[in-house]
Amino acid sequence: MAKMKYELVADDLIRAIRGGQYKPSEQLPSIEALCSMYEVSKMTIKKSLDVLQAGGYITRRRGSGSFVKNVQSPTNEAVAFETRGQMSGLTAERRATGDKITTEVQLFNIEMPPAEVAHMLAIEPDEFVYHIVRVRFSNDRPHAVEYTYMPIELIPNLRRKNAEGSIYSYVEGDLRLRIASAHRIVRAVLPTKDEQKWMGVGPHDPLLEVEQVAFLDDGTPFEYSFSRHPNGYEFRTISTK
Repeated sequence: MAKMKYELVADDLIRAIRGGQYKPSEQLPSIEALCSMYEVSKMTIKKSLDVLQAGGYITRRRGSGSFVKNVQSPTNEAVAFETRGQMSGLTAERRATGDKITTEVQLFNIEMPPAEVAHMLAIEPDEFVYHIVRVRFSNDRPHAVEYTYMPIELIPNLRRKNAEGSIYSYVEGDLRLRIASAHRIVRAVLPTKDEQKWMGVGPHDPLLEVEQVAFLDDGTPFEYSFSRHPNGYEFRTISTK
């Protein structure tokens, strides 16, 4: 089936973003300029931008226009995109089902990030980040080991007590920031020795790793993390078109 005009425009804009024609945080041409470039109507361009926004390539600011997100991924594999409705965090997600969530904080450090982490968070390598390692339990059973990095400048005054509960509640409730979306990659890995101890698994028991870059509503990455889950964890996502 032949693609619609708006899909062709969206495909071309995605290629331009991936190819570096439009850089992270750079503003796309206005709707009027895009209409002229592609010789299509405003409605077609608006539908194309809807596709880019749903795919996590851009963020749209009322009265300002559309801006490219920092969507760099450590691999060239496809990533899943989630809307804000799914970005409630583990504590809210599991408590909504009546589960009891508890947390053991294994590490809470302030340090300079590895180069890859700085790249994913779009910060300079000499900027400080929180480095947090937590074991999360659901109804007293190990649910995940979470490794989290957040820029101090963007998420100030985070304390260990916040990490013992819901970090997302601190971000949205205390800092009044709005969490909007995440890009995720899911893969199978083998556990480290610490993870074997923390989750009671063997050295050859596979874990499901979920690598994530999470964004605020202005397109700024505020969290790079990866969590590892024992057998039985289900990863669910919603795709939008």
